[in-house]
Amino acid sequence: MLPAPFPLPAKAKDYLRIGANHDAAMIGVNMRWQWQSAQSGAGNPLMRCTASTRECQTAKIFASSEVAHVQAEHQGVWTAEIEQYAADNLDSRWSTFASSADQGTTWSPVPLPVSCTGPVSCSLHPESGTHYFLLASTYHQDAKPDFTTQVLETQDGGKSWVDALPHTRLNVGQSLVHVAGRTIIYVEGEHPALIHAIVLPYAPERDSVVATLPPDGRILQSIQDDGRTGYLLHVPDNETEPGTLFAVKRDAISAIRKQPGLIARFRATPGLLLIDTVDKTDIAKSAADFRHTLHTSTDHGATWRDYVLPDALSNSVYTVVGGRIWLATPTAVYYLDPN
Repeated sequence: MLPAPFPLPAKAKDYLRIGANHDAAMIGVNMRWQWQSAQSGAGNPLMRCTASTRECQTAKIFASSEVAHVQAEHQGVWTAEIEQYAADNLDSRWSTFASSADQGTTWSPVPLPVSCTGPVSCSLHPESGTHYFLLASTYHQDAKPDFTTQVLETQDGGKSWVDALPHTRLNVGQSLVHVAGRTIIYVEGEHPALIHAIVLPYAPERDSVVATLPPDGRILQSIQDDGRTGYLLHVPDNETEPGTLFAVKRDAISAIRKQPGLIARFRATPGLLLIDTVDKTDIAKSAADFRHTLHTSTDHGATWRDYVLPDALSNSVYTVVGGRIWLATPTAVYYLDPN
């Protein structure tokens, strides 16, 4: 545990943003939830919490209109989504992206090839310190499909970009698109949903349908990746039925786990698979939240271990890096190494 008090009148998931590598967690704090802070125009801190020193320090104070959500670290370069806010609103209006080579003290904007405002929303997917994919999704009001997504790629930190799928837009939003190395996996349609796989460089004839998902339910969040296999979690509409964790490869899909309970989130990294379930019959009173259990696997889903979160961690945000789970609460930052 690393003491890092930033209690505000909201749940942690509303105002804390977490990203990490193995030794350090970067916590972006949205101080706008504190009325006096928002009125005064005080900035929003980015905290750097380090396991080796067991200390949390302020890395940078962002403007009152900006909140940093650190995404990843590659070869000493951190990347972050910078959420942009209007003065009178707690909802982010749009996002920009930035990189840092000095542990988050200074940040440089990542040049983008498109404007990520209005009907266009973007997400950045770092593959290395300078190699990024940008997913730019356009919302089409009163039209089908609702969203189309352009996939762009840079090898030089954003100085130049190319269209990874020339003359092609995916008929889905960015949350259902996953880029892993030279493979793009995406989920199209619903009732039933089709899982597609594209191997770069793009050739239309290699856009193959890997599998068809059950006709009811939804995909939880996006496809995750552990470095060799994509994973997605299908949650039935009926909450009493278990969810199904699928392993997705370029030409095959297999169900590897049936997960009972109300599923909240899941993560996949090269060292860990994690499914988060919520028990609505058990309230962690000190956190004013339902009890969470983390179901983890360190052997690609062959065996699993459960961690019931104590009251102090029920109101937390977390991320997974390698085999380590980082959790941030309003009063402290924790890390867990499942085995």
